Formats: sequence, C-alpha cells, structure tokens
Amino acid sequence: MAKLKFRTISKRTVDALVVEDRDEVFWDDRIPGFGVRVYPSGSKVYVVQTRHKGKSRRVTLGRHGVMTADEARKKAATTLNRMRSGENPVERGSVTVADLAARYLTEHVDMRCKESTRKAYRRA
Repeated sequence: MAKLKFRTISKRTVDALVVEDRDEVFWDDRIPGFGVRVYPSGSKVYVVQTRHKGKSRRVTLGRHGVMTADEARKKAATTLNRMRSGENPVERGSVTVADLAARYLTEHVDMRCKESTRKAYRRA
C-alpha cells in the first residue's frame, strides 16, 4: 500500500510539489479529505474526497494558480459539508439525454423552425 503524504497546503508548498512518473495526491493535514493532485505534466488541481453512500467520491475544486490555496480550502470545507449532509456533487452536475433533448426543442426548434417541422420533431 502506498504511503499517504500529508502536509499543510499553501501556495509555497503546492508550488514546490513535483512528481515524475504518475499523478499523486498530497493531502492537507488541517482538513481531512482536502488535497492537491499533481500530474507529471506539472499541472496541479485542488481536490476533495469523501465517501458517499459507501462509494468514494473525488471532486476537483479548481486549478492551482487560478484558485489560491485559501480559496480552495474554503471551497473544500463547503463541499465536504454538503457531501456529508447527503448531497452528491457528481450526480448534481450530470446532464441526461432527456434534458438535452428538451433544451434543444425549446431553444432551437421553437425559435428557428417552421410549425410543420416543430410538429414532426415533437412526434419523434
């Protein structure tokens, strides 16, 4: 089993993180479940991970540089609280085909197509 890496996440520590052959997650020692995922390409993203209904869920909060470590920590605390109260951010962000079809009909067909075409599309 791989050794877990814990440290206080700050701009200085995140800037110093480097990996060589595969991506790794470095966990914050202040907020359990909050960490930084570092890729071999040098890209770094803030993540939060917890269990939801028996499954491990990892959510990306934002890229390092675009988001500061303090902003990510605040967002992580909020996200973890919502996940622990039962909300699943993975399901919340999902869009179904039925949603897309309804949106297409209202935004495109109703605005740009003739009446006969609208009727044909709604029958299908």
